[in-house]
Amino acid sequence: MYYYRLTRRGTEVLDNDLERGGDLNIEQKLNDKEHSHLIKEIETSTNILIGAPHHAPKGIKSLPCKEHPDSDENVGYLAQYLANKLNASYIIAVNAKSDYNKILDSEYIQFIKYIKPKIFIEIHGHGGTNAKQDIEISTGSKDKESWSIELSKILKENLQKDDTLNNLSVSGSWNEIYFTAKYTKSIKTGDWIGFHIELPQNLRISKLDAVTLPPEEGYLFLDYLAKTVKQLINTL
Repeated sequence: MYYYRLTRRGTEVLDNDLERGGDLNIEQKLNDKEHSHLIKEIETSTNILIGAPHHAPKGIKSLPCKEHPDSDENVGYLAQYLANKLNASYIIAVNAKSDYNKILDSEYIQFIKYIKPKIFIEIHGHGGTNAKQDIEISTGSKDKESWSIELSKILKENLQKDDTLNNLSVSGSWNEIYFTAKYTKSIKTGDWIGFHIELPQNLRISKLDAVTLPPEEGYLFLDYLAKTVKQLINTL
């Protein structure tokens, strides 16, 4: 069952079976180290949706989910920022108890179906051990890799103009990445163009112990990613 309420940007769908966190605002929920939340916000002016199914605050490396125990630290902040840059809707799972993006009837995927986006971008984080590239982009299937190759091509061209980020390796080619999202149902569906984007730790986690938010480089990267998405949309 879904509940709806008006927000400053549209309608937020609230889940019936998740912890609400009382009167916590969105930023407090993103930084909540104990409770699980599913944050949703609708922007009706665009057909883009941003997702982050495995967010946890900095320092929380594990999720209460046996199917996906590893968290993607701080990706929720970045997903929200990207959504704001693109005037897009977003959905962020905090300390998820289920692997939402691989369950077709999960409220996470049901929300995507409700929004019916033309483009869905899912933000993840990798630890650098398995990834073949700093930034790995996939559409969940080699048959659809033309989209991820094109996105990575435009992104690389944009990043080359920035001395801070031009050393990042980027690929959307199926054979050049580790995180292919081949089991990720939120990406593999044919109802929208889905992009599964893996980000390295240096774009997500500040080296300063006192800083809980992502570093400036992470937000700067998203400025370029937002620009890239807008350029890609113009080709559709």
